[in-house]
Amino acid sequence: MAQQTADNGAELKVELPEETVVMGDENHIIQILINLIQNSLNALTGRPQPQIRLRAEIRGEAVALSVHDNGCGIPGEHMTRIFDPFFTTKDVGEGMGLGLSLCYRMMQGMGGRIEARSQPREFAEFTLHFQSATAFL
Repeated sequence: MAQQTADNGAELKVELPEETVVMGDENHIIQILINLIQNSLNALTGRPQPQIRLRAEIRGEAVALSVHDNGCGIPGEHMTRIFDPFFTTKDVGEGMGLGLSLCYRMMQGMGGRIEARSQPREFAEFTLHFQSATAFL
């Protein structure tokens, strides 16, 4: 996604400790991250100094992996519905409203969870909570 991010004029910052290893399905994790970064790129359209930060933090036997952007954010009235299937604020033909719902289900299937926080017109951040693989070594 680094090239696509650059093509969209955004900066991608990656802050991952070398020892970061999580329990989960590699393909699902990749799919989730692509979806979240693509959503960030959409939210950054027309924003000054567009930036996406991917950051992992080890918290005991867990890992929190966040995707943070300085885009348009998510209105408060939408926060309770963003993980609902078919919920979208996009125009017809631009999105089906399944991306975040699928991310939610995939995280559940891997024994993790996803949460979102946002400040409209300032940022959106999605945090993926995984079990650390080092807990099983």
